[in-house]
Order: sequence, then structure tokens, then C-alpha cells
Amino acid sequence: MHKKLLDFTPRAIIFRLWCHVLFFITRFGRSRDGIWLIGENRGDPLGDNGVWFYSYCRKIVGAENVYFVMKKGSAGANKLEFDDNVVFYGSIAHAKAFHSSSVFFYTHTFRDLAPIELFSFYGGGRYKVFLHHGVLGFKRFNEKYIKNRNEMDLFTVGSEFERRLAIEEVGVDSTRVRVTGYARYDNLFDGASSYNPKKIISYMPTHRNYLEWGGRKSEFFISVEEFLDSKELTRFLKKWDCELYFIPHKEMSPYFSHFSASSKRVVCFSYGDISVSDVLKHSDVLITDYSSVSWDFRYLNKPVLFYQSDAELYDEDRGAYIDFRCNDLGAVFDNYKDLVLELDRVACNDFCAFQGAAAGLSFGFSGGASGSCCERIYQIVLAEIEHF
Repeated sequence: MHKKLLDFTPRAIIFRLWCHVLFFITRFGRSRDGIWLIGENRGDPLGDNGVWFYSYCRKIVGAENVYFVMKKGSAGANKLEFDDNVVFYGSIAHAKAFHSSSVFFYTHTFRDLAPIELFSFYGGGRYKVFLHHGVLGFKRFNEKYIKNRNEMDLFTVGSEFERRLAIEEVGVDSTRVRVTGYARYDNLFDGASSYNPKKIISYMPTHRNYLEWGGRKSEFFISVEEFLDSKELTRFLKKWDCELYFIPHKEMSPYFSHFSASSKRVVCFSYGDISVSDVLKHSDVLITDYSSVSWDFRYLNKPVLFYQSDAELYDEDRGAYIDFRCNDLGAVFDNYKDLVLELDRVACNDFCAFQGAAAGLSFGFSGGASGSCCERIYQIVLAEIEHF
């Protein structure tokens, strides 16, 4: 076990002691209370499927037995911490909810719900729902995911295309994979006031494990700086009266904490500064590399461009299940000058997506059906736990 998974702070030790005590109370004193416990990103919510499914259960269904676990003071908490059914990671309330739960929901790993070693001891016998964080296709599952690919009882995906990938490429048992759509999709069509009357281009690159080796001297970091500081991008933003929002992945924010572009039209955000969901709703064009956020943007029928300056290195380190260049998912570029030329072409098309085959490839459900994805997940779980 990696040492970094173990936390020996006083708070963590107390939490572990309570888990052991409550285990015997719940096992020998009374039955479980039928609580549904939802977690996301190791207790640091991203506004992802866990957050939105929890919100659906509480606001739409009015479920009193649904709880959400998160770390106190999390940058991604928003207003969740004021909900009575939110328990803080490592608290006594968390330990009670964990042991009283009959259904677990998680988006990344079991650490979303409890420290991994405690989950290994006490997490059995519950119905487990994987509210899959990233759309399948652009990132291969790592060895840990492959090893635990059938730990969940329900694996939610967004389309028949993803279901086939989960079964054929990842090796998930076909009975576990259901096409529900992603809970976060329901929120994408909620109307909200725009941040800015200007057109917004969002650049959201994903995490790379190898960035830890090179950091600010890596090929990737240098290519990002060159693009954001380029005169070509500056001219484009001025010509079309646009702003570019640069929003690096949470794990990469530290590398860009001191970065600022020379153009005032390039706005740099750190993790927690802005809601990803709101960015997607109010952006006109998305630039990314290998991030599954691109599928959310295509779900909104907006143009996506891929800037992949380190494609060979990424393919060697992580790889994808599908070929970007052979599936008409969006134009792919390995240098920023061609990328800016394509941005200009999109702007000339009134910032509308160029239609291709990807829309049919990507989604099992049409956009705009508010509440339908969460509702499908909710009804499937209700039906399944009756026979669990």
C-alpha cells in the first residue's frame, strides 16, 4: 500500500477509531439504516456526477436518507456544506453514515467515500454504484481501475458506444454496465446569466502523470505558455472581441499558479475559482487535449478543438481507446498557429460547430431532457437493490 494513502493526523486517527467502534455497533447492535452515501474525488467535490446526483435526490426526490461526504473547506464545495445531509470527511457523522449505508455511490475510487484501508475492511455487503467521472474513450483505464473493474454493481455510462468500450476494452461484466447518461448532463441545460457579453473561448487541458517529472520545463508546459502568449492568439481575441479562459486540471493547477499571459484577454483560473459546469454552459468554443470534458461540450452541440502538442508522449504514458483523428470528434492540432487559424474559421462560422459523425457516436440520449439522466440512475438503483 502506498504510504500517501495513509493519514496519521489526530483527526484521521480518531476517525479510524470511531469506524472500528461503529462497525461492531452496526454489525451486532442494529441493522443498517438504508442510507445512500455519495462521494466524489476523495471528498473534494468537482461539481461532477456525484454532486449533481446528490442534488437531484435531495431537491427533486426529496430523499432524506441520501448523504454526501466531502472535506471541510473544500474549494469545490460551493453551497453543499450548508446542507443538513452533508457529512465532513473524517468526522464522527461521516463514520456513522458510512457504517449505516446500504448503497455507495462514487465517481473516482472508493476513497471518495472513506480511506481506502477502511473501505477494504468495512465496505463490503453494500450495493456499489460507479458514477463514472470521465467519458470512456480518450483515456485508458490504469492498472488499478482494471484490477477493480468489476468491484461495482452498477457502472453508469453515457452511450451504447461507451458501454461497448467498457465491456470489450476494459473487461467490465456486461450485466453491470447500464446506459443512463451522466448525472452532470442534466445541469448543462439550466439557464443562467452569462459571465460576459464577449465570446468566450475556454482552454481546459487535462492532467498528465509525466508532468510531475518535468514540471515547468516539460514540453507540455512550454507549449501552453507559447500558445497563451502568442501574438497570433492576441490578434484573434482582439479581432473577434473574445476572451480566453485558461482552466488547467485540478492536479495541474500548482504548476500554473504563477503563470499569467501578457494579453488581458487571457484570463487564468486556478482550481475552485470557477464552476466548470458554468464555464461549459457559457463558453462558445472549447479547446482541450484529451479531456472527457469535450464530450460534455459536444453534448451541448458546441465546437471542440484539440490541441495536442505532446501526443506521442501521452499515448506512451496513458493512451486512448479511440483514435482522435479517425472519428471526426473535432479538429486536432499539434501546434498553436494552426489552432488559431482554426479558431478564426470557427468564428467566421458564427462560432457554431461543424457537424460531423461524432454526435451520433457519442450520445445515447439527445440533449435537453432535463432531469432524465439522474432519474434513470435513481430508478435503476431502486429496482436493483430490491434484489441485492
